[in-house]
Amino acid sequence: MTLPRPEEFTHHRKWLQRAFDQQPDAIGAANLRLWEHLARELMSIIGEAGFESLYSRCVFLLRDEYPWLQLHPPSAPIGTRFDALKTQLDQQEFALAERASRALLDTFMRLLSGLIGVGLTQNILQVAWDRILPEPNQENTGSETDDRKLQNDSPSIEP
Repeated sequence: MTLPRPEEFTHHRKWLQRAFDQQPDAIGAANLRLWEHLARELMSIIGEAGFESLYSRCVFLLRDEYPWLQLHPPSAPIGTRFDALKTQLDQQEFALAERASRALLDTFMRLLSGLIGVGLTQNILQVAWDRILPEPNQENTGSETDDRKLQNDSPSIEP
């Protein structure tokens, strides 16, 4: 598996920046929302175990730089899987939390795109995040609906 270099895969960074812009004082909450939507989309493709393996690997790879970044408890219910991440980020100084957040997402995206390709990874991100974090000049009419759907496990099809 050949991982894209960091400068080759930056597509996800625009959504991360939008999430930070929407919740500038809440890095943890911004991350929670992104990871929940991404996990939901990816689990439908690679399963819960596949997602957990990738996420765990990313945390492991970042352990030296961010030793406080820990995995959620194995017994954590699915709906709370990123609560530990939110708490850990909220406990750090803003700049450190932002760097760790970016590093975690960058690492995850590089691993994922190395496995399934950059194009498919970008398509998955588009589906997972575009409606909750649209371009700044677009009106966001789907965010509240998408957040409610995240709480409801029943699949739905929208135009």
